[in-house]
Amino acid sequence: MKHTVTCSGSNWMIQILNLIKNKGDVEKSNSVPIYERSPWYEAIGSQELIKKMESPRILSSHLPHHIFAKSFFKSKAKIIYTMRNPRDIIVSLFHFTKILKLYEPSENFQNLMEDFIQGKAMYGSWFDHIKGWMQMNDDSRFFFITYEELIQDLRGSVVRICKFLGQELDDAQIDLVVENSSFKSMKRHSITM
Repeated sequence: MKHTVTCSGSNWMIQILNLIKNKGDVEKSNSVPIYERSPWYEAIGSQELIKKMESPRILSSHLPHHIFAKSFFKSKAKIIYTMRNPRDIIVSLFHFTKILKLYEPSENFQNLMEDFIQGKAMYGSWFDHIKGWMQMNDDSRFFFITYEELIQDLRGSVVRICKFLGQELDDAQIDLVVENSSFKSMKRHSITM
């Protein structure tokens, strides 16, 4: 069974899912770089890596629903969609463009915000992105969670994600997932590499 993530807060969700997969074992979860633990579905260089991965696979994507591979929707793959407050996305994007050299750095926050609102972001309109994926809200293979829910109740969120994935973790393993997916722990282990 494949597990696919389409989200904001990608690195955080990748860390949570890998820790769930590895029953909270941070060393096992972090034994390979994050881009190998959960390759980006839309990245050309990821296709060979994805083919070689053992099941269950954790894949990441920011693609909108309408251009995602149609064969995917006929599979048994599960989707975890993490939505983040658009204000936070804009601020994050503003700083991200300055770090990652693949993007033209945004020098003017106001212009970036206007482009975002007009749907001129890299993956199109945030509003259309949410609306597209929410078409699956009644599908048993679809799990929707907000970034803010993760912040407010990480343990409860991990328990809900485990239930959705059919992963049975005991209390100690859930505690390890929560502890090792904290921002402090992720920074210490440099999971964004």
